[in-house]
Amino acid sequence: LFLACAVLCSALHSAYAFAPLALSPVSVRSKQHASLSRLSMQSGPTGQKKADGTFDAKPFYARSDQMADLMACSFTSMLRLGTGALTSGFSLSLEKDDPAVYSAIRFGGYMLKEGSAVGSFNRPAQPLQLYEFESCPFCRKVREGVAILDLDVEFRPCPKEGTRYRPEVVERGGKAMFPFLVDPNTGKEMYESDDILQYLFEQYGDGRVPW
Repeated sequence: LFLACAVLCSALHSAYAFAPLALSPVSVRSKQHASLSRLSMQSGPTGQKKADGTFDAKPFYARSDQMADLMACSFTSMLRLGTGALTSGFSLSLEKDDPAVYSAIRFGGYMLKEGSAVGSFNRPAQPLQLYEFESCPFCRKVREGVAILDLDVEFRPCPKEGTRYRPEVVERGGKAMFPFLVDPNTGKEMYESDDILQYLFEQYGDGRVPW
């Protein structure tokens, strides 16, 4: 069931990415801040401004030379098959309905109760900082681990030729290599995705990296 939901969500994500959006016309191109740093969207014909100050919305569409990037972004979500979508020790149980307990689904006097092991793990007092960029597979692996541990993390996108956060990584670590983790709670700063994952699961999990 979870795998089917993951595939369905990925398909919906793909459909959403390709579908025209009825929004105000604008051209978007961000090298520093967008998570899909090398992906750009552009609008259709410019809308006309109305007397009340609003615009006639024109649909957005993907540039023809960006279609391959859109498909790749959606396909990787399908390959996850739920990995990183659920927190560590996630569980579902069918129990008698209790209005005082949160449940997304209630029926016939019963409710579906969710649980996880995250509540028993050490929690960072301050958000961690992760310097990364979307298309990096090693960065993606760390993002998956962060999701499984349900950690508060400040993601600092560092696309190629980015000028905002990339220099910080070079200044702190000596080289522009990603991902780069900074934990203000322990003073730990480190490169290498495997080392970062091992550290995160030992410090904020049960010590077992799931892959």
